[in-house]
Amino acid sequence: MSKGGRFARIARDLEKLPPELIEPVLADLEYGQIVRVSQFGGPRVTWAIENSPAWSRFFRGKLAVLQQLDDLTNSLITLCYATGGFKDSPWYDQLSFLRYQKDNFRFKYPTDWASHWATMVRGRLHSVAQDLYPNFTETAYFLFPAGTPLNASETEEVEFFIHTAFTLYSLKTNNWPANVPSLPVLARWIALYKRVRHARLAAQAAELDRLVVLHERHAARVKQPWAPQTRRPNPDHVVAGLRREAARLKRRNVDGRIWHGRELSGYRFRPAFAALVPYDWCLRLFCEVLKRHPVPEEEGFAEGRRGDDGESSVYSQKVVEMMREVLEGLPSFYHVYGERMLDPSKPETLRTARTPWSVSEPADGREGRFLTKRVRGKNPFPHSDNELRWLETFVEVILWMEEHFPSLVNEVRGEEWEDCHGIEATKRRREERKRRKEELVKEARSRENGAKT
Repeated sequence: MSKGGRFARIARDLEKLPPELIEPVLADLEYGQIVRVSQFGGPRVTWAIENSPAWSRFFRGKLAVLQQLDDLTNSLITLCYATGGFKDSPWYDQLSFLRYQKDNFRFKYPTDWASHWATMVRGRLHSVAQDLYPNFTETAYFLFPAGTPLNASETEEVEFFIHTAFTLYSLKTNNWPANVPSLPVLARWIALYKRVRHARLAAQAAELDRLVVLHERHAARVKQPWAPQTRRPNPDHVVAGLRREAARLKRRNVDGRIWHGRELSGYRFRPAFAALVPYDWCLRLFCEVLKRHPVPEEEGFAEGRRGDDGESSVYSQKVVEMMREVLEGLPSFYHVYGERMLDPSKPETLRTARTPWSVSEPADGREGRFLTKRVRGKNPFPHSDNELRWLETFVEVILWMEEHFPSLVNEVRGEEWEDCHGIEATKRRREERKRRKEELVKEARSRENGAKT
């Protein structure tokens, strides 16, 4: 369906011919091909199409609408399908009438093919909106750079995108409501959604680049979310993977392959936490240090200054500010908007367990751990600057604690930290749990058999 030079060339050649010689050419073309020829045709070609004995009933007075539908269809194909993927899709079959010649329409219904085409376009956009639901507001958030104050026209664009997305989501294929979006409205919405896709890809690539820098500086303090809690024997492969995926996102953004419904590296962005998380020993170290040296509540409390209890602070003012920032975000993750998403009823919003600041399983921190609950969201969004800044600040605080409390580091890491073959250790633990479970099942069965006898 892409508009190439072929149809522009045909229209240019036909424009040079008298109307009676244009008709035989039109009679051999398909319905969709004539629409595309009309996109490039001049007055003579337009007149010939609207007065064609073979095609006039399909095109007279409708060419402007059909050209809009052709543009919308092309936009949707580039938005929703990879190169060559459209012909393998159900929508290709639904639009089969675009490949009809005049004789194919003899016993075909409906009679108003322009309306039928519009219904197919709206139906495809209905599916797109269903995929985005319920994240219309989060999606519109990427129309403009984060934190930028919006003027009246920009606010109108955001509201238009959200309202139209919800309207498309609410459509019923066989029962269009009275407020069905017009074709210009659909064209504007698709253009905005393409802008969002480009912005999201750029933000995702920038986030992965930022995490590469973080990992290179703190390879012993951060890991991939579901990796073992032991030291990595080859941390370079993590950086290589992040760099590779960032490069793919940038390439796709440049060459325009932003198709809806297929997300590169989606697993990196669907969870509330980033693609790197701190080791649990970092959290335990943080808890142990604060247990011995609480963060001063008084503003301007400088290193070495004595408090009311006569104790001297071990923290500089800069470290105090960093630790307060860490404590602010310790209970829960930050939303894509940058706000805390604390919701005790949803474990996927909570950052920690078994610490004095945890909403879930509060404890003294000796067994503190970071929560990395797997999610199955459809729309992976880049993490907010607040979330990434929290992660960067936390590991900088841990680096400071390692330098000032080295004896505590080995204590909280434990013996397993130096087990570079953590995967094998994990397998052994799984096998041990499996063996114990089998023994429990055997004991239960033997008790049942004893009770029967």
